Parts: sequence; C-alpha cells; structure tokens
Amino acid sequence: MKKKKDHPSWKEIVQNNLNRYSELRVIEDPEKLEYYRQDLNVDLPPLIRDLMLQSLPDLVLQPKTEDHLVSIFELSREHKIPMTVRGAGTWGYGGAVPTRGGILIDLSLMDTIEVNPDALEVTVGPGARFLDIGRELERYGLTLLTMTSGKGGTLAGWMATGGMGYGTYHHGPVRNQLVSIRVITPDGRRRELSSEDSEIRYFLSTEGQMGIIVKATLKVGRRPIRWYPFLIPFEEPSAAYAFAKRLSHHPSIKPEELVIYHSELIQALKAQSNGKMSVGDKNLVMVAFSNEGRDRLLTSGRSVSFPCPSRT
Repeated sequence: MKKKKDHPSWKEIVQNNLNRYSELRVIEDPEKLEYYRQDLNVDLPPLIRDLMLQSLPDLVLQPKTEDHLVSIFELSREHKIPMTVRGAGTWGYGGAVPTRGGILIDLSLMDTIEVNPDALEVTVGPGARFLDIGRELERYGLTLLTMTSGKGGTLAGWMATGGMGYGTYHHGPVRNQLVSIRVITPDGRRRELSSEDSEIRYFLSTEGQMGIIVKATLKVGRRPIRWYPFLIPFEEPSAAYAFAKRLSHHPSIKPEELVIYHSELIQALKAQSNGKMSVGDKNLVMVAFSNEGRDRLLTSGRSVSFPCPSRT
C-alpha cells in the first residue's frame, strides 16, 4: 500500500493564519485536490505527473478579495511555500498545474463584471469568464473587441498568456483595448497601471509570474447586428497563406476577421463532430465581415472584386 504523504509543516500554520478571513475558502479534500493537478485540456502522462512533478497541490485557496491575496502572498514568502495561480485552467499548456505541490490559488470566486455602456468599457475581476462577460455585455448591445475561442476561460488569465484570438486581425491584441489594470505583485504591493504605462507589459504574456491581475478595464464595441463569414478551401497551406496575405493588403476589402485553419486541425474537428462537419480535409481560410464592414464594402463606390484562391 502506498504510504500516505505527510502534510507539510507549513499547512497548519497557514490554516491558522487564514482562519480570520471567514470568506476565504479552503479546499483540502484529497478527491477535490485531484481536479487541480491538470489543466482542463491537458492530461499529463502519469510518469511525469507522479514521478517527476508534485502536481497535486497540498492546499487550494479560493480568495474573494484582494486582502486575501495579499495575506496568501505574505505567508508564502515567510514560509517559502511554492505557489501556483489558476484562473479557469483552460489554457492547456500546464501553466495552472503545480510542479512542487504547495498552495494553489483558485481565482474563480473573484468574478466581478462591471459595464460602463456610456464609456464603452468593461471592468472585470481575475475570475470573470468570457461566457459571463459576453452575456453581461450583450444586455447593453456591446461585445469584446478581441476574445478567445474558448468561452470557459477567464479574460485576465487570457491576458496573462498573450491575449490574442478572434478580433485580433482587425482590432489588434488585447493590449490595444486595455484602459488600465490593477495587479498584486509577489511582494504584496498593489499597483495601478494605465495603458500608457510601459511597465504594463510585465504583466501581459508572463503567465502570472510577475503578479496577479486583479482588475482590468477594457474598451468594448457595439455588437454587430449580423456576421457574414466565408470559408475558402485550399489544397496546400502555402496557397492559403498567400491568399490571406493578398487579402490583408487589399485596398477596399477590410474583413473583421481572417483566420487560417490547417487541414490537420480540420480533420481533428471533424472526428469530434459526429458527422456534423461537412467540409473536406483541406486548409481553410475563414473571412468574416460585420454588417458595418459589409455595408462599407458595398457602398465604397469602387469596383471591388473578391480575390480568388489560387488553384494548386
């Protein structure tokens, strides 16, 4: 029988110190801890997970306030406790998986969403998920300008891992929509950074290593009445890229979105669709126009011809 792992010496100290915060949730049930040893999209091989890494956290803490986070950071520094930060765990590259046990901070309860429709802005907490943000914005006829394909992830977590996805072609990465962020650094400092502050880059694409984004305000846009998507197939990836390049430089055609899907991805998606996808196993270029983009195209006053894909 496998010997049960002894609790680390710091565990009781941490629990005693954090008992003064009645709203701070603590998870230590072994079965529940198992959920946190992998990303939702990654199942680490057992050999790596069990022998090379301590992927099982010793303790999961679910803060609800910034004061909770500051206290957790203080205890982690004082007792040299390994710490892992987790938003929704949907990134799929193991970034939310512990490697040395310790404390895992689950930010899912810090999920505030505040919409300012007059300023066309939204302010979110680190646990706010795309699905909930989208629903709240929809009440005002608004939408995020860039977003990920997975609606279950958190916006702040996505920002911390790069912030590029749908809408990036037209509006640029999420960095371009940022108004301001508030972060808590590992030394417990709270910092307010505007979009013009050069130090804001330290907290984007750095996966939370430089600090946790606890509040982010972004510009949003009016929700299009309708989308007009097109899928254009190509036999070779090179032809798809050449077409996308020509289209991106076209003087009159300005799509909202331009995405290339390789044939290998299409095959994988078809295999999971139970026959619902009818496209062939080709490389696809997806071009999408909003109703405004389509109207501009039709009323541009120019003779516009849509570029034809090259035959291979």
